[in-house]
Amino acid sequence: MSVIDILTRVDAICKKYDKYDIDKQRGDSNVSGDDAFARLFSVVESDIESALEKAETAAGEKNRAAAVALNAEIRRTKARLMEEVPKLEKLALKKVKGLSREELAVRNDLVLALPERIQAIPDGSTTATKQKGSWSASASRSEIRIETSSGIKAFRQEYEMRKMKQDQGLDVIAEGLDTLKNMAHDMNEEMDRQVPLMDEIDTKVDRATADLKNTNVRLKETVTQQDLAEENQGIKDILQSQHCIEEMNCPSEVFCCLFRLTRAGGSSRSGGQPACATDSGAKHSLDESHHSTVPRV
Repeated sequence: MSVIDILTRVDAICKKYDKYDIDKQRGDSNVSGDDAFARLFSVVESDIESALEKAETAAGEKNRAAAVALNAEIRRTKARLMEEVPKLEKLALKKVKGLSREELAVRNDLVLALPERIQAIPDGSTTATKQKGSWSASASRSEIRIETSSGIKAFRQEYEMRKMKQDQGLDVIAEGLDTLKNMAHDMNEEMDRQVPLMDEIDTKVDRATADLKNTNVRLKETVTQQDLAEENQGIKDILQSQHCIEEMNCPSEVFCCLFRLTRAGGSSRSGGQPACATDSGAKHSLDESHHSTVPRV
């Protein structure tokens, strides 16, 4: 066994049991208290190590169902880790107090190497990258450097900017939908309040319609009674005139009575003077006409 293999194994064992070192955890928390990149990167590193351990367990598992379950869990972990890569890319570009430009460049290189490390974790699929030996996968990848051109960086920045704009647009759409939802809720409440009022209006309209029908019926009865009263008055006048004719002895008095009744009917219809004011003149004219027509003896 060479010295390089021994150092690699020692490094892997130290990383495996670093989480049990309380003093180191306290020191790391104090150093990276304000460094979000360091915290997130350490979590991703621990998840990668855990996924590698599960991959080793799944490779040596004799129970096929247990191996399939472990591989499915590894694939879910890989998908979750791939979602963390864009966040690390954003955090790697931020300046942190106490870090030099070289350290920021190293961070960028570490982030660029993460997708390859995540995809290299065996998950039981045919597309997984096969590793030779159980220790080579857990070796440190901090020395890997990937040369990137300015075009790739510009494309990545443009992608991030468009993604941010899309997120902002989705946030605006979500706010608009919330506003519409609140408006619909308010409209439903207002409709619920207006329903009793509409029912009351319908009741009042029905009541007014019934009252109007009753009023029309009463008015019709009143008009009918008035017409009957006028007809009865006319009949009374005719009967009185007949009675007057029967009691009279001379034709002049008959003509006078008929003339009086005729004038009375005309004055009552036209609103003129009563017939009593001209009874004497009418009687005198009728007497003259009667005497002129009676032959002399």
